[in-house]
Amino acid sequence: MKTRLSIYLFALLIISAGCTNKSENYSAFQEKGVNELEDGYTPHPQPHKMPHPEINATVLETSEISANNLQSFPTPIQLLHTYLNHEDEIKHHIYDLDVMVSNHFSFHVASINENRIIMLDQSRNRLLDYDTEQNEYLDLAPEGRGPGDLLFTRDMRLINNQLYIGMQGFRISVFDCTTSPCQYDRTISTDYNNYSVAQADDKTIFLGLSSFGREQDPDPSRINQNALHVLSSDGESINSFSPVYQHSSPIVRERMNANGTVHYIPGAEKVVLTYQYYPYFYTYDINGNLMEKLKIPGFKIGFYDFNEEDGIGRFRFNDSSDITYTTLIADSWIVFQIRNRINMIREESGGVSGDSWHSYYAYNADTGNYYHIGDDHTFSTREGRAIFIVDDGIIINEGGESLSMISLK
Repeated sequence: MKTRLSIYLFALLIISAGCTNKSENYSAFQEKGVNELEDGYTPHPQPHKMPHPEINATVLETSEISANNLQSFPTPIQLLHTYLNHEDEIKHHIYDLDVMVSNHFSFHVASINENRIIMLDQSRNRLLDYDTEQNEYLDLAPEGRGPGDLLFTRDMRLINNQLYIGMQGFRISVFDCTTSPCQYDRTISTDYNNYSVAQADDKTIFLGLSSFGREQDPDPSRINQNALHVLSSDGESINSFSPVYQHSSPIVRERMNANGTVHYIPGAEKVVLTYQYYPYFYTYDINGNLMEKLKIPGFKIGFYDFNEEDGIGRFRFNDSSDITYTTLIADSWIVFQIRNRINMIREESGGVSGDSWHSYYAYNADTGNYYHIGDDHTFSTREGRAIFIVDDGIIINEGGESLSMISLK
């Protein structure tokens, strides 16, 4: 009798716990924003549809960078910390770059050396090789569909003086930057729209999604797809891993996965995958085996609500966080730019306003340590300042209205 009672109580506890979790999830999904969650809409992302829902995430512990430990970080991170926390000390080192680019949502930048930086203006399909000594630049590629042309660009990575441009339309263009200016070298053909690129020795790793409605994805509702793909130096497919967001609509999968980034950490031999709207990021070995599922502390999910019947979606603009930019520094440090939004309201004009700011963090992929670099409150909801860290300094994009740099030299 006691055994039966114990089993009954245990089962009741499991059911109760399950209901509590569902209630907590439901409560989070119902959070109010500028747009309400209406009947017929489902909120995304949902934890059980993200990669590896069966694995409990390890919550990162945030440490602060301070004067006591600042010298232990790579010099570009030291510079970013000083600019964010003691701007007056170094603002006289800021110099303007004489070029107009789009706002930070469409901007990518990397440095070849202290005198040369490469910029991708994603919305305009412009690739620029900028000489900071002469304060002049060259356009490296025309807009178009031919070899070396740019169209539907999504990502730019400079790896060992090889410049990789990920594009929708089944191709990755590679430029050789050992020369000045960079020269188009080759095209890597894929079966996917390519959103982020990394290189592991002679292997190319990319975040690629099937293009629905095309022969690469004859069944748009097929959810058993992977997001990361590995190619050999000859362009042959080696393997793919990390499941896409588990939803039958390719529109939802695109929203949840297209703004992801992939990095390869050579020392730790890790592939690191982040997504803009996920509170988690993931590390894998080169064979696709999950190593870690890590949760970003304080990350608040912003919901994309999708109408299953009508096939339309909209962002709710609730109080939220999202990863707007990541970059790899010194082969082992990933710098995160996280946008935070609170007190979002609808204006009479129909626009959206609220309090927004960027927070910057550094994750050491070798040690697993996670540090808060600083916050930048010079930012408006739609367009504003964003700071990009490169190997030779930091770049400040003032909403596309001006571009400036602080160099390490």
